[in-house]
Amino acid sequence: MTALENAVSFKDVSKVFRGPREIKAVDNVSFDIESGTIIGLLGSNGAGKTTLIRMTTTLLSPSSGRITVAGYDVMGAPEKVREHIGYAGQDTERSLYYRLSPRENAKYFGWLSGLRAETAVERLEHFACQVGMDDRLDQHFITLSGGEKQVFVVLRALLHYPDIVFLDEPSKSLDVLTARRIRGLLKEYRHEHKATVIITSHNLKELEDVCDRLIFIDHGRKVFEGSPEELKQIAFKSESVEVRGGPFEDAVVGELMLLGETTPMRDGRELRIVCENPYATIRHVVSILES
Repeated sequence: MTALENAVSFKDVSKVFRGPREIKAVDNVSFDIESGTIIGLLGSNGAGKTTLIRMTTTLLSPSSGRITVAGYDVMGAPEKVREHIGYAGQDTERSLYYRLSPRENAKYFGWLSGLRAETAVERLEHFACQVGMDDRLDQHFITLSGGEKQVFVVLRALLHYPDIVFLDEPSKSLDVLTARRIRGLLKEYRHEHKATVIITSHNLKELEDVCDRLIFIDHGRKVFEGSPEELKQIAFKSESVEVRGGPFEDAVVGELMLLGETTPMRDGRELRIVCENPYATIRHVVSILES
C-alpha cells in the first residue's frame, strides 16, 4: 500500500437496520484514522462499535455516507479493501476450523491469502511464541479453551501482514497476562510493519495501554475523539445531565447547548449535556423548559 495520510475515513456514515422496529446503529459519524496509529473504539455494549467495524471490513453496507479503507471505497471496491485488511471478529467459535489444529488452520488461511504453507506456519509460530501459546499449535481447535481460541483468531488476522488490522473485542475471554501479551504483540506489529490497528472495547484501562487515540461511541454517535489522557480528564472532571421528552424545538436545543457539550440521542428524543456542575445545570434546564 502506498503511503496514505489516513488509513480509514468515515464521512457522514449512518447504518439503519429495518424491521418491526427501526434501529439506527450508527448515526451520521465522521472521523479519520491516521496511518500507522493504534486506535481504540470505546463504548458500552450496543453503542455501535461492532457495526462500524463490520462496515469497514465490507461485511455490512452503510445506509448512507462514505467509508474509505486504504484509499478504496468499501462500496465501490470491496475486493481491494479486503486485500489490505486483517479482521478478527467476536464469533470466535466459527473463525477457525474445529477439527484442524492452529498450525493446520494457518496453512489453509495462509493459502487463501496467497502465502506458502511454510511461510504461514513460520509466522504463526513466531506470533505464538510471543504470546506464550507455542505449545498449543498442534491441538485441535475444538479442544482449546475459550481464551486460547481467541488468541489464535487474533493471530490468524495477522498472518498475511495486513496494512490495516481490525480487532473486535480481542481481549474477551483472555486472562490478564495473555491480554497484556496480545497488546504487546500489537504494539510490536504496528512498529515493525508500519501498520494501522483499530481495536474495539468497552474497557478504557485496556485501550489506554496500547492506543494512541480513542474514539468514544455512544448510541451510534461519536461523542469524543482524542488521547486516552484527554478522555480521562473529561471523564473524571465532568458530569452529565440527560434531558428526555423530546423531540425539542430548535430554540430550546440552542439554549441547552449553551450549558455544555450537548449530544442528541435516540433520534433527538433525548439530549446529554456534559457539565462540571450538574446541580446548577439541572436548574438551568428546568428554567429553559418552563419558559
